[in-house]
Amino acid sequence: MIIFPETKSPSSPLVLKPGEGEVRDGHRSASRLRVAGSGTLLSIFFAGRTRVLSFAVHRLGAAFSQFVVSCESGGRIPPDVRTVVYCNALRQGGEVEWDFLWEQYLTSEVSTEQALILGVLGCTTNETVAHKYLRKTITEDSYIRAQDISRIYPSVYNNPYGVDFAISFLANNYKEILEFNNNAVSSITNLASGIASAISSQDQLDKLRSFLSSISEDLGESGLATAEANLQSALRNLAWLEENGGVISTWVKEQDYRLPRDIVPYHYVVKLTSDLDGDTFTYDGSVDITLNVSVDTNQIILHANDLEIINTIVRKVEDEESIVITATNLDTLRDFYYIQLEENLVAGEQYILSIVFQGHHREDMYGFYRSYYYNETGDKSWIASTQFQATSARRAFPCFDEPGFKAKFKISIARTEDRHALSNMPLLTSDEINDAGLIWDHFEETPMPISTYLIAFVVSDFVNLSSSDGFYSTWQRAGAVYQAQYSIDISPFIMKSLENFTELDYFLPKMDQVAVPDFSAGAMENWGLVTYRLSIL
Repeated sequence: MIIFPETKSPSSPLVLKPGEGEVRDGHRSASRLRVAGSGTLLSIFFAGRTRVLSFAVHRLGAAFSQFVVSCESGGRIPPDVRTVVYCNALRQGGEVEWDFLWEQYLTSEVSTEQALILGVLGCTTNETVAHKYLRKTITEDSYIRAQDISRIYPSVYNNPYGVDFAISFLANNYKEILEFNNNAVSSITNLASGIASAISSQDQLDKLRSFLSSISEDLGESGLATAEANLQSALRNLAWLEENGGVISTWVKEQDYRLPRDIVPYHYVVKLTSDLDGDTFTYDGSVDITLNVSVDTNQIILHANDLEIINTIVRKVEDEESIVITATNLDTLRDFYYIQLEENLVAGEQYILSIVFQGHHREDMYGFYRSYYYNETGDKSWIASTQFQATSARRAFPCFDEPGFKAKFKISIARTEDRHALSNMPLLTSDEINDAGLIWDHFEETPMPISTYLIAFVVSDFVNLSSSDGFYSTWQRAGAVYQAQYSIDISPFIMKSLENFTELDYFLPKMDQVAVPDFSAGAMENWGLVTYRLSIL
């Protein structure tokens, strides 16, 4: 028998312990964050938040309980929180909750719901239940499609408690696993590789090393080499974490990238003058933000990035009296724009923050950026579009650029006569062309508060194809308009299907879809103005 060499890191990293009340998206968030033994990183992020998270866990458990009781009458959990509710119900519960969710998998007729359930069934703190789930990987009549079997192990070992469960199941059942997979050694080494990638402590690494050493004769030379590579990778992860974990912990605690909540936006009036015909690709803008103050403060902090602030004014809504600004400062690390005031803003009062600024139509596909295509005559035609998710609205105009700061928006855009403008809401009015050769388009106000990352606008010479009722429109270069018919035909059906699935009606007065030549994402779900990569739409 070959014994693998000792693989030790200086000490065992800190990992989240059961009962700390973490609320995470099961296998998804774990797989995204579990790099270099990032159990420690997660413990850093959740440090100091136990009380809030425990309350959240209680609420999630109540949501799942209500779901169980109401299932027979068609009760449902909203799709956007379903994964978190399911996962934390299993963590706080036991076999009864697991069996109930497994029954939901068996009876569901929605493939996406089945896939979601498979991804969270490993979110258990009970080793017996975890092994029960893992056994389905070596059971002929598991009722899980062959293409989905691969979801089971990651669902368990990406659970903070599941690495040990996966190692013990592998050690106790490896002969069955080999037999079920026609004695393919890769069936063991592949599982060991996945488990090794999720290891976050020296003890876990030792357990996996001990098991692999004990079956070295079964693995053979090639399997041994693969197993050794997996162990060494896990060791490097732990060593990196040991070396950098303390620095990361200190850095995270020192940084505060969240805006204070003593001032929140209530309403925005955004005005932008796009310039796509010059050689500077800059635009002028102004924003008036109505603020609600909940705590007396003499400082306003909001976001601004890659913007030249020209003028800033703060005044009371009640009497239009200006508040003296003593200093302003831009923190480029956190994109904070600080406004220091001579006197306190009073809790319960409303104020208007007015900022005049200049922005840039960059080509990096973030913020209010520029893109182009070649028209039928071979000339380059410039357009301006937006991509604000996750934190790029601040590159278009100063704002409170966090999803929790929702407000109503009123957008106005100035453009040349040969272009048109689009925004989330329908066009309300257009002014006559002014002395600068520009036309101002004013759009309706959003009917309810909206996060900044869902605001959008496009300035282009695109042409549109619309549905018979005018509700759906696709916008694209003139030479591609014939390709838009399928989108127009299928959009009403997709919308109705989504309404049925979410049990929510689409409440906006229109749906524009724009094929943008240069677009970093596949598509972006801006309210009322969905932007797509040209090839996808």
